[in-house]
Amino acid sequence: MANSDGQGDSRASVTMENVARAAGVSRALVSKAFRGKGVSEASRAAIFAAADQLGYRHNRLAASLASQQTDTIGFFFLDLYNEVFADIYTGLARVVERANKRIVLAIGDPRRGDGREAVESLLDMRVDAIVLAGTLLADEQLEALNRSTPLVAVTRFVAGIDSAGVDDRLGGRLATEHLVQLGHRRIAYISYHRPEQGFSYLERARGYADVLADAGASPIVAYTDFTRESAREAARELLTSPDRPTAIFAHNDLLALGVIEAAADLGLEVPRDLSIVGYDDIQVGSIPGIGLTTVNHRAQRLGEVAAEMALAPRDAAQQVARHRMFDPELIVRATTGPAPE
Repeated sequence: MANSDGQGDSRASVTMENVARAAGVSRALVSKAFRGKGVSEASRAAIFAAADQLGYRHNRLAASLASQQTDTIGFFFLDLYNEVFADIYTGLARVVERANKRIVLAIGDPRRGDGREAVESLLDMRVDAIVLAGTLLADEQLEALNRSTPLVAVTRFVAGIDSAGVDDRLGGRLATEHLVQLGHRRIAYISYHRPEQGFSYLERARGYADVLADAGASPIVAYTDFTRESAREAARELLTSPDRPTAIFAHNDLLALGVIEAAADLGLEVPRDLSIVGYDDIQVGSIPGIGLTTVNHRAQRLGEVAAEMALAPRDAAQQVARHRMFDPELIVRATTGPAPE
């Protein structure tokens, strides 16, 4: 590539040895500086200043291939439009950046498939480990992938895979018990995970069913896809039925926002006519005027714990997967109230 003087761009031929000579240090020290390991601040500053002056850009990929480590953590998340994954990423990034590593992102689209291609793109990048948030891959698929690259699942528990999550069954109980204590008995649950999938995400629904059984009430379950719009349509059907529910518990906050929209469509006042509970505690739910009652599943903390596991993968001798489980917390706001008479 020629520059304005018609000469070749000399930056492409600048090597680590050139930087070492310019900074008056060894090549090994330059390599350590760019890897962020074992170099004093003064030496690091001199090396980076020399590199900037010469126009040197460190080839992290070539260095990582030589060392058999890329110093990168892959992060797959299911849905670009669900804020909870941003919260998980915030916690993940806090830990990974502190370790002087990098994050490579891969985003799924639950409307088009299970995200296998996105996960495989991380494998192609030779990341050192992969954190999966909201994965729809079957247990056996995850176990096969884990044999080649360490995996950490967030909010999903698979026997042989490291994982970080909350007690979702307890979370489902907390949400439903709150509604029962307010006098509700016709409580519907909106979910996008069906029983035949067998995922641990179903624990929220099981907690809901446990409480209704104790209260002598029958479950009312509607299935939808991953979008707020589909939850809005599912809620409209429930709320226009002859014996409409007085409360709806949604699998997550994104679906709960769709329920709020459906109530507005039908002229129902929340919570006077309909109580609504979500799950995740995303930031938009706390906005004045929404005030969504929800279950906080500590998304940022889960991201931190998943990152810690990814940075310290199990060795071959450690057969038992690591599972970290936290208790969720009910956050009561403005969308729940006493059952209407």
